[in-house]
Amino acid sequence: MRATNAALYDAWNSDPLYKQLPFLLIIPNPNFQEPVREGVPFPYVQGVLTPSAGAGMWDLGCEHNDPLGDFKKFTQTEGPLDMIISWGATGQQVKDRWRDILESQGGATTLVPRQWMGYLGSTMGQAESDSPPAQELLKLFPQKCEEHSIPCSAMHLSSGYTVDKVDGFRKVFTWNEDRYPDFEGLMKFYHERGMKVSANIKPYVSHRHPHYPKLKAADALFRDPVTGEHSSTQVWSGLWNENWFGSWVDMTSIEGRNWWADGVRDLVRRGIDSTWNDDNEFTLADHSHLAKWELPANFTNPGAPGPKPVGLVGTIVNCELVGQVSKETLEETQPGRRVFVLSRSANVGSLQYISASWSGDNWTSWKTFRGNISQGLNSGVSFLHTYGDDIGGFGGPLPSPELFLRWVQSAAYRSRFCIHSFKPTKADRSGGAEVNSPWMYPEILPLIRQAIERRYEMLPFLYALQWEAATLGKAPMTWMGWDQFEKDPKCYEEEVVDGQDYWLGTGKVLVAGCYYPGVTSRQVYLPSSKASGQVDEGYYDLNTGVFHEAGTTVVTPTPFENIAVFVRAGTVIPIGKPCVTVTSPTGLPSTTADGTRILLKSEGGVVELDDFRGVEIFPPPPSSSSASSSWSWEWNEDDGESHMEGLQVSRIRVEYSVVGEEVDVQASWVSKEFIPLWNSLWVVLPKGDERKVRGGEEKVWRGRKGFVVEI
Repeated sequence: MRATNAALYDAWNSDPLYKQLPFLLIIPNPNFQEPVREGVPFPYVQGVLTPSAGAGMWDLGCEHNDPLGDFKKFTQTEGPLDMIISWGATGQQVKDRWRDILESQGGATTLVPRQWMGYLGSTMGQAESDSPPAQELLKLFPQKCEEHSIPCSAMHLSSGYTVDKVDGFRKVFTWNEDRYPDFEGLMKFYHERGMKVSANIKPYVSHRHPHYPKLKAADALFRDPVTGEHSSTQVWSGLWNENWFGSWVDMTSIEGRNWWADGVRDLVRRGIDSTWNDDNEFTLADHSHLAKWELPANFTNPGAPGPKPVGLVGTIVNCELVGQVSKETLEETQPGRRVFVLSRSANVGSLQYISASWSGDNWTSWKTFRGNISQGLNSGVSFLHTYGDDIGGFGGPLPSPELFLRWVQSAAYRSRFCIHSFKPTKADRSGGAEVNSPWMYPEILPLIRQAIERRYEMLPFLYALQWEAATLGKAPMTWMGWDQFEKDPKCYEEEVVDGQDYWLGTGKVLVAGCYYPGVTSRQVYLPSSKASGQVDEGYYDLNTGVFHEAGTTVVTPTPFENIAVFVRAGTVIPIGKPCVTVTSPTGLPSTTADGTRILLKSEGGVVELDDFRGVEIFPPPPSSSSASSSWSWEWNEDDGESHMEGLQVSRIRVEYSVVGEEVDVQASWVSKEFIPLWNSLWVVLPKGDERKVRGGEEKVWRGRKGFVVEI
């Protein structure tokens, strides 16, 4: 358990990686139950949380003692050791207890602004370009999105904007004006098209950085414990020039935090919307380096201020402080807005500050594609609820058309969707086919567009799951055997555990991607909740409309047009328009932090009003053995932009039941503070279902038949 820069890692075997989130769950396998012990409700789920920021190591079951048998061991060599042991009937119950602990210490998770749930663009190679200037290439990106009818909500600006035009070194919080002669104009160009921008920043300064003397004089850098001088290390960019050394900024120092806050303020002044905290693992070969330990009031300080060894509490505390300063500075400079902080690294304390994370600099391969999904499911257990990977792979060869398509189709159903890479080809620098980009392979562009549009269509559902994550601690993506399915013995069989299929909303949408080349049909297991004493609803194949009973293994076609997706009977999926939308033509939703007004489609722009809401519902067919008579779900709606303090929220409830040859649908407001631009729902039944919705007006929208009901 140690955060480190693990660029181009092996998704299955590399250890450690970027995060330090030591949550361990032990879920009993119902195929190998131990005997019931007197006075102990067994089997039960056990949880171990080791929240210390010191580096540690878990040994998961390789130790053996006779007669006690196999056991797990945790070792920590520095800093205070904390261990919290919890138990419950399900993994979610244990996670609920962890969440209570985290909330008591500041917070477990944040609610992501709605716009950051869409397609997030990024092209590292273009941000590096000198000829033509990077600004020209980046200006082409929104234009190509419009040309190819690809909705896009944001751009990640890679660190190329900080590269010094003389020596070629990255210098955070500085600007290459040759590459970006009119940066504020570029930001306005993006904002008018409804795209926000997140800037890459790193808490490391080279010896040639113009701010280095100031930081050194302020003693805002780590010190070498032997020489007493300020520490000198290399990071990834140093591999390209042996003369490039520098120092990590000591965020435990007041001067270090003030410097970071000043840099973020300047980003916002230039039009940046959010921070992309990168290279923030603070990798040091020796944790005896000295830090000042002038910690903020909400931190537990190990005694009087330093200097003290950074290992006393852990280098990862600096990552947490980067997150705190980023969030607080964004809130200071963007009053009233719910801010967005992306962070590559994280510890337990970071969760109250950061909005999202990702799997780091991954490698392009089918193996990585599969491994990143498993990493995402584990991250959800660890409260990183908005998590994804660089679709198509960051490093390595170009993805084949098939790999890229299958990656996009799967990621469209995950909590974060970002296409990002660094593959410095000639095309990447010329303004031609950027890689990785939705239009990189014209032969599959219509299918890529279809997958991205489906993500936007499901945005109300994805955002509703974010509300559940923020308020209830429920991860949007979970393992097939999570919660009410933990006692299904089939979920523990090797082909299911290693299959990378997952829930989007536990018990709602089962996503079964194509994770190997040449796969045109999938065998999928449909989990059963019967062993947990719950009603065992069946499943609809979303693509074919075929209904299947729970607890069965089915085979379904997966042509290039789609992956396998199954929806559990009784589910409600709120849907919206398949494009970028704003929830109001005025106020925060339609104005960016720099004062730019987003241009609506009616005004010559590409953004539309969020004035449509539908629900996909899945009543079991008359032939099913369902014991339920009605089904319902509630979710929240808000403007997607305002800060949580004073946020106006409405809650809507949809309930439906089968009445003869009709489906009765009732929609009502549970509460109504936020006033949306719609007051009716377009209800659509499963594919091929010819039943009517009682009292609904039959209409066709985007080629699909549905029924409009008033709320």
